[in-house]
Amino acid sequence: MSAPNVSGSMAMLQYHYQQTHNDTPMRAATLKGLVIHTASEAGPDPGPDYMFGWGLMDSEFAARVISDDVGQNVIDELTLSSGDSYTREVYVPEGSDLKVTICWTDIPGTPTSPQLDPDDPMLVNNLDLRVEGPSNTTYFPWKLDRNNPSAAATNNSKNSVDNVEKIEVDDAAGGTYTIVVDYDGSLTTGQQKYSIIISGIDDYTVAPECSAGLMDPENSGVDAFLNHQVTWTPALYASSYDVYFGTDGGGTSTPTNILNGDNMVDNYFSLLLNQNTTYYLQVVPRNSQGTSTGCDDIYSFTTMAAISSFPYEEGVEDVDKPDLPELWQAYNYSEQKWLSTNLISHSGSQAMSCYYDGGLVEFEYDNWFVSPPFEVKAGNEYFTSFYYKGFIPGHSESFGAYWGYTPFVEDLTNVIVENENITEANWALGEGMIFPTTDTVVFLGFHVFSPNGYGAFLDDINFENWGPVGIENEMDESLVNIYSNNKQILVKTDDYWKGADIKVFSIVGQEVFMGEHQLYNTSINMNQFDAGIYLVRLIKDNQTITKKLILK
Repeated sequence: MSAPNVSGSMAMLQYHYQQTHNDTPMRAATLKGLVIHTASEAGPDPGPDYMFGWGLMDSEFAARVISDDVGQNVIDELTLSSGDSYTREVYVPEGSDLKVTICWTDIPGTPTSPQLDPDDPMLVNNLDLRVEGPSNTTYFPWKLDRNNPSAAATNNSKNSVDNVEKIEVDDAAGGTYTIVVDYDGSLTTGQQKYSIIISGIDDYTVAPECSAGLMDPENSGVDAFLNHQVTWTPALYASSYDVYFGTDGGGTSTPTNILNGDNMVDNYFSLLLNQNTTYYLQVVPRNSQGTSTGCDDIYSFTTMAAISSFPYEEGVEDVDKPDLPELWQAYNYSEQKWLSTNLISHSGSQAMSCYYDGGLVEFEYDNWFVSPPFEVKAGNEYFTSFYYKGFIPGHSESFGAYWGYTPFVEDLTNVIVENENITEANWALGEGMIFPTTDTVVFLGFHVFSPNGYGAFLDDINFENWGPVGIENEMDESLVNIYSNNKQILVKTDDYWKGADIKVFSIVGQEVFMGEHQLYNTSINMNQFDAGIYLVRLIKDNQTITKKLILK
């Protein structure tokens, strides 16, 4: 279905261009160059590759470039004559993604004699594109190495074989850039028509329009994530936005207590927000002609409330496949994704899974599944448990579970489980403790990071409030004595506790020891661990005893 989809989309782009450009159609090279210019990256490395070509067609981006051409010159159909070159200076706002693409319909080359995979270049008129940056940096177009097809594309010199050349400068330094188009050798027939497409510049001749509104979360929406990517509709002819955001103003006056006119190139931002709080947003588009007028609309949304009723259990049974559980979110930094499934489960009929749903294929994984916030109190201990397993028994997978004080994955650093070699056929139990030092919220994060795997399953996530647990450093006279002495943890009991499970957790909740209690007396050597607070659990049948110790 890709060919009909692309063909139909290109026809609609041609129609949109004619509607906005006095019924003048684009050249074939213009349309081709526009689609390549706006394609979304799909391969393992930046730039084109032999697997996905230039990427996935992005019709929305292409249509925006066409509309943008009404307010500034970003699509041009030109002719390069022998002895001439094209030069244009453009202004690029700080942090913008500058893209420049040229495309031309070359005249036919001379075919080679029949042979296997000839490497003779067929390009006749060899146009060259380069961009000179404000710090005297020269940027060149992407090119591939036919002799090393698995290698990433490079952009450190001229491209002499393709009739499409594309330069990308991500997160560009602000300033004036010079675009140059010339040629190598000679131009057959003395000239060559070509098209140039540009984005990420600010050379407008008209003021920007207002944004059409808040896209995500919805205006007046509820249950927004605490790191929600707040996104508004891109404004026509805008190169950046002055953003006003906060909890003040009540929706009737401009909010300013978080962002007060901060200028942003993108039409979105993400900040750490408070739970169960209403936020207000006002956006004023800007370009080289100034700010738009009359953009007085103030939007609002309310964040989700933290979970405060325990125990909390998520068994995925009430989730419509393949959705995520309510208030959970996934960050899929690879081709695979987290989704609910009935392929397998630890209990019930459903579980969470992270795998490629297009077939049984090995991939590199970098996929996070992040919980809603849990409200915790200083002085209490919180216990979490879950079950996990690899996608195929015997095939190694890498899985980690972590907790932190924000839902941003870079802040989920406290290890609960970190297993780089899951091969067992059975479900594995993961569990850990959380010891908050202030009244706050915490988040769980589950990470599949196999370098070459099929995926993993996760089920029966549990979060409990155990309340306060006292510190015991002296042996008492009760039937169960758990105490520390010279980096040793000593557990002494009567014979009822023989064979009980003993688990030791660090202050950040990571399980550092698991073993079986011997008759009357068990000694645990902790010399390899740092001094600090540890929690010891003794478990048998339905009985659990927990003590907190200080190792000196």
